[in-house]
Amino acid sequence: MLAENCRIDTGRLYVLPQANNPGCKIGDRFVDGSMDLNRVYPGNPEGDLTQRLADKIYKDIKQVKPNLLIDLHEAAFFSPNRDFMGQKLIVTSIDSIEGLLLDFLSIEKNDHHDRESFDLIGPGVSGSLNREVTQGLLCPVITVETFRGFPLSMRIQDQVDFVLYCLDYLGMILL
Repeated sequence: MLAENCRIDTGRLYVLPQANNPGCKIGDRFVDGSMDLNRVYPGNPEGDLTQRLADKIYKDIKQVKPNLLIDLHEAAFFSPNRDFMGQKLIVTSIDSIEGLLLDFLSIEKNDHHDRESFDLIGPGVSGSLNREVTQGLLCPVITVETFRGFPLSMRIQDQVDFVLYCLDYLGMILL
């Protein structure tokens, strides 16, 4: 799918680019060198930088009350003390999004014979945005993990394809 000339026809789309901007700048998953942002949700307004950032993001999501949250990630290469994710869609609950997920996986497995397709796994780990928003705010969350071993252009296209598929499935855009 192409993202060119797409526009939201109905509903609202909220985007938070690079939630972990401090970590992105130094090429690390940790915000301040010691804590993984995606393990401290819902956060703490009185905590350290990582906990305050998680608290702010969680409160913003609570205020917006989205119907679906898509959390885009990139899975690292395998290394000691790290889980290998590869191409995964992570969900804590499929309630209200089972059709979207099953349709996407079916189409994606049939249309992408030339590359690695996504697998569905869950639940999100404790303290992750996925689990805490799903359970605490009752909002379905899909975490998209693309494998950093693939070329950047492929990872970006995989994430764009998934987001556009969701927007189309929800009737927010016309492709």
